[in-house]
Amino acid sequence: MRQALTPKSRGPKKKPGTHQQELQQLRREILRLSDALARAEMIIDVQNKVGSLLGWALPPGQEGKIS
Repeated sequence: MRQALTPKSRGPKKKPGTHQQELQQLRREILRLSDALARAEMIIDVQNKVGSLLGWALPPGQEGKIS
């Protein structure tokens, strides 16, 4: 009789280990984004070096800034 009176939880039940899977997914995304950032910084550095070799000076105060 008591079981009939206890409230039932609604909605889909969480699978065990869901937090671990989400944590692993977020860690993979962090690694992917870190790699993309490193590549972007390398490209910007090369562009700055090529620009300085060609005499294309950045406006004052723009060095190292990303717009």
